[in-house]
Amino acid sequence: PKRIAVLGLSAGGHLAALAATTAGLKEFAGDEYPNESDDVVCAVNYFGPADLTLYCDTPGIELAFLKPLFGGVAPQCTPQFKKASPVEHVTKDAPPFLHFHGTADFVVPIIHTERLHAKLKEEGVPSEFVRVKGKGHGWTGDTSTQTLATTIQFLDKHLKDH
Repeated sequence: PKRIAVLGLSAGGHLAALAATTAGLKEFAGDEYPNESDDVVCAVNYFGPADLTLYCDTPGIELAFLKPLFGGVAPQCTPQFKKASPVEHVTKDAPPFLHFHGTADFVVPIIHTERLHAKLKEEGVPSEFVRVKGKGHGWTGDTSTQTLATTIQFLDKHLKDH
């Protein structure tokens, strides 16, 4: 339990970042294992939404994804959008992060990762941000091989000695 990392792509990146930034917050803790810590050693975010309030003016995304998740739409759900946004929960106690985001991502614009990375740095949290030039919402081939190698190095660095 002292060597747990979280990693996710897209919606999974959102969940990994949310798990990493809300560790220790009672309102996010489940009650199934009350004596176990929900802390993680590090987090890897591949192009995950980090600030759901950015979708308040995007009716298609809001109706297709956020309304089913939250049961309503903005502006009525802005508090829920904030609560579910990793960027809103960053503190100096967050674990180190590694982010990947394509510069041509139109599904989850790169501003999500830019905001999360900036907030982590502002709080003094180690955060590495790899902008994947010209790539959209995911990639394959050599780019995938390179980002995977960087991910393995990051995980090795943060998990090996824990």
